Amino acid sequence: MFTRTNKLLFMIAALACTLSLASIATAQDEAAPPDTRLILDTGDIIMGKLLSSSDDFVSIDHPILGAITLPMSRVRSLTNISPEQARMYEQEPEPPAAQPEPPAQEKTLDLPEESHWKLRFEAGLTGAEGNTERADSRLAFTAKRELENEIFNFIAEYYLSFDGGDRTQNKLHARAHQEWLEPETPWTQWIQADIDIDEFKDYNIRYSATAGLGYRFFDTERTTLTGRAGFGFSYEQGGREELIPEGFLGFDLRHIINDHLTWTAFGEYYPEFRNVGEYRARAGTALEIDLMEDNSLFLHLGIEDEYLSVPGDAKNNDIRYFATLVYEF
Repeated sequence: MFTRTNKLLFMIAALACTLSLASIATAQDEAAPPDTRLILDTGDIIMGKLLSSSDDFVSIDHPILGAITLPMSRVRSLTNISPEQARMYEQEPEPPAAQPEPPAQEKTLDLPEESHWKLRFEAGLTGAEGNTERADSRLAFTAKRELENEIFNFIAEYYLSFDGGDRTQNKLHARAHQEWLEPETPWTQWIQADIDIDEFKDYNIRYSATAGLGYRFFDTERTTLTGRAGFGFSYEQGGREELIPEGFLGFDLRHIINDHLTWTAFGEYYPEFRNVGEYRARAGTALEIDLMEDNSLFLHLGIEDEYLSVPGDAKNNDIRYFATLVYEF
């Protein structure tokens, strides 16, 4: 038989046992680690117990924030984890989200720009009558650069002749010509410089510089005709030894007859301002025959005349004709 004291002691012991078991169970529930790990699109990580998930939403019981519901569009990954993994993730922070690689840029091959220069070398037989009476040799070099709004030309010509062992012609002519085009009008602006060295003239070297305006009367794929007017100066070393102001009138013509034949012509007139009636002039015409399909070799046939109104001891006309082979590169 239990005494009243024993009953009281038994009741106290049963109550203590019950409280101990409840405390142990509660402690076990609080210590249970999360079983789900969420990584959001911002890179943030949330761990807790998964309550529910669907195609649109996910719910998780966070140990501090409680129940949380998030749209699946904000979740980058959802992973079931073990208690050991949960403790590991709590100690090690999640590395930052990988940035998407930039799109590969298309590689381009840098090619050299197409050259705007045309270089030509020619050599062959020439003939002369007037101041010289002997056929002999002609050498020439031409460089041309043609852009949308400007054209540059350089030419150097050398004539050398012998007659019976005696030199009868020894002449060098060089010219640099720069012309600026107006795309919306036929007008041009130009400047040129010449040098003439001639053993059989009253001067040794003649320098001249001229500038003015031009007008393109025809400018098509097959025909170009440009007229020019201007003024300038010349100086004769070993001759008059003075600066000579003079005007200028001239033209250049180029016509493509067919795919293999081209005709050219030019004329130049230099009247003196101080001595009215005195002048010098140059004129010429030529045919150019294409010998190769790649347009690299030509036959050049032509005639040129240089006229001096006051030639001194020489003749007024100095006519030269030539037949040369031209190589273009």
